[in-house]
Amino acid sequence: MGDILYDRLFVFDGDRTLTVNGSYTARYTHALIESSIPGLIIKIEGNVTLTGRQGVMRLSGDTTIKGGTLTVKSDTISPIYVLEGSALTVNGATLNTEGPGGLMGDSEGECLIIDNATVNVNATVPGWAIFDFDGGVTLENVKFRIPENGQFINGTAYDASGSDISALTIGPRISVKGVSISETELAMKPGDTAILTAQITPLDASNRTYEWSTTDRTVARVDGDGIVTAIGIGSALITVRTNDGHYIASCLVTVGCSHVAGEPVREGEIAPDCVTEGEYDEVIYCSLCGEEISREHKTTPALGHDFEEEFTVDVEPTETTPGSKSRHCTRCDAVTDVTVIPPTGGSGEPGDVNGDGELNMKDVLIMRRYIAGLDELTDAQIAAGDFDGDGDITMKDVLRARRIIAGLD
Repeated sequence: MGDILYDRLFVFDGDRTLTVNGSYTARYTHALIESSIPGLIIKIEGNVTLTGRQGVMRLSGDTTIKGGTLTVKSDTISPIYVLEGSALTVNGATLNTEGPGGLMGDSEGECLIIDNATVNVNATVPGWAIFDFDGGVTLENVKFRIPENGQFINGTAYDASGSDISALTIGPRISVKGVSISETELAMKPGDTAILTAQITPLDASNRTYEWSTTDRTVARVDGDGIVTAIGIGSALITVRTNDGHYIASCLVTVGCSHVAGEPVREGEIAPDCVTEGEYDEVIYCSLCGEEISREHKTTPALGHDFEEEFTVDVEPTETTPGSKSRHCTRCDAVTDVTVIPPTGGSGEPGDVNGDGELNMKDVLIMRRYIAGLDELTDAQIAAGDFDGDGDITMKDVLRARRIIAGLD
């Protein structure tokens, strides 16, 4: 038959193939393409839009649409009407419909086959997206994308709940290419929970199901919603695995101890002495796992000297030389109250320089003359008059002697 409209838009090979090369709007009221040819192939070249007032196609014989992208529009009825028990196959093409309905059968055993193709229907009447193909609808290598989990009942399209729909998309199965996880590491304590989410790519993948697992249920568990529960101390790998392609993504969960503070202990302790402070670290460890919780450096005050009540003779006196005595610290070598012990050759009375057995003004006079350089004294006499123990008689010793005589000391 050749070029039907003599504009190269519709070319029929005289047998079974009608090639459509461009867009066209019909000005008459009947369908743009009416066919009863069994086995007709409508081959679409490129991107084509066909508009008809009373539909675009009226098909009474088995027909296949294949090739590029075909958009069909109608103002009053469904753009494509299949009748007399015929079968319509959409193979490897993209078919878009706009109108009150989409693809319509005649409830006389008509069939619809969508094979590795994409069909987008945008109808204005609910329930008229694809309907009355009671001979059956076959989906080959395609699935419902919109609505998700859509279905056919007696040749009519419904959503997953069985409700009427006016728009749908059926297209080839899209394989999963990967999966990611919302967190790659989690630090938790026993009893804590966290939610992990999985993201499958591409977003319009046909099978977006996945499963969760854990490497150690004694450390962390995960349910089907990605809720992780920390159980015991340790590490576990939480993994999501896609059912399509078996892609995986993982999150490392580390469960630490819920610390319970033990009793403080001292470490690195240095004891104080009489003059130096002591020091130590006060450390608190977890009573469950032994981990260090806190450490604080502290000091203790110096002890101070503890002098004995009794004197200790440090140097024994002789007949001619004095000795000394003092009170010793019980903790260190410090001494206090150092006192001169007169030579044993004298009377033994402090200040008794002249050896008459008592301290009186005669002794004071002798001490003053010694200080003035008028007299010399023996070592024993000097030791007797040396009250402050500095090894010589000075005016301090004279003053002490006078106070003792006066009863002041």
